[in-house]
Amino acid sequence: MSEFLGIKKRILDIRENVIGAIKTTDKDIAKTALLAKGFREAGQTAANAFRTFADKPEVDYSQKEQKHPITKAVLAPMKAVKKMLVSMKLHLDASIDKLDNLAMNVQLDKEKHIENTMNLKQTEPERAEAERVEAEIVNSPMVAEPQEYQYNADAFEARGADEVKQEASHKEVSKVREDKAR
Repeated sequence: MSEFLGIKKRILDIRENVIGAIKTTDKDIAKTALLAKGFREAGQTAANAFRTFADKPEVDYSQKEQKHPITKAVLAPMKAVKKMLVSMKLHLDASIDKLDNLAMNVQLDKEKHIENTMNLKQTEPERAEAERVEAEIVNSPMVAEPQEYQYNADAFEARGADEVKQEASHKEVSKVREDKAR
């Protein structure tokens, strides 16, 4: 969709314009600072010229701390604009990376979908065979004997028969003891 609308191309164009604006702003800041320095030096030269006419010694301004609020006031908006443009460039770079990642994800999804459809076509007979084998396994008895056991019923029956035999023998022994006791 982004390729169709040309979003990435437009963002790249905006990014190039922002980079150009950053370069222009840097040049403007440098020119303004140079102009301010020239005005400062011209003012110092003029002040020293008047000092010479007044028979006063010239002042070495390179030793003095120079405060220039006007220059700072002129440069402050330019520096703010540059900071905003740099931030904008970073956001545009992030947007371009996200678009690239999105396009890559879409491409991977397409490849995965094609691979899955190929696997489905190839495995359709294999799946039918696997279901048939699974059905045979479920329906075949787990014991090698032909009869089917349910919940160990024969063991319960055998135990019950043993108990009946033991009860019968116990009754016979009891009768024999009762007979001997009489």
